[in-house]
Amino acid sequence: MNNLCKFCGTPTVEVILTPELIHHGRLECSTCHTFHGWAPKPFEYNPDFDLPFGKHKGSKLKHMATTDQLDYLRWMVNNTAVKGNMRAQIEFHLKKHNAQ
Repeated sequence: MNNLCKFCGTPTVEVILTPELIHHGRLECSTCHTFHGWAPKPFEYNPDFDLPFGKHKGSKLKHMATTDQLDYLRWMVNNTAVKGNMRAQIEFHLKKHNAQ
């Protein structure tokens, strides 16, 4: 992230956590207090993530380690419209198993 304030030019843009909101945090300049947008939620790998559909529906990622299962996950990422957290979880799992 570029931490320069686009208004005052100081390198003081930081994340102000907002646990009471649906957003992870505000990007705000600590010098001029200008709002710079919402901070994305940091990624956390969840080995207990259940696949919601497909050949291995209901399977937890931590149990998907055979060559056939990893090939299926790679196929899902490359040939379906898997997006968001599900895609991130699968891609991380594949990298963890050096299979991407």
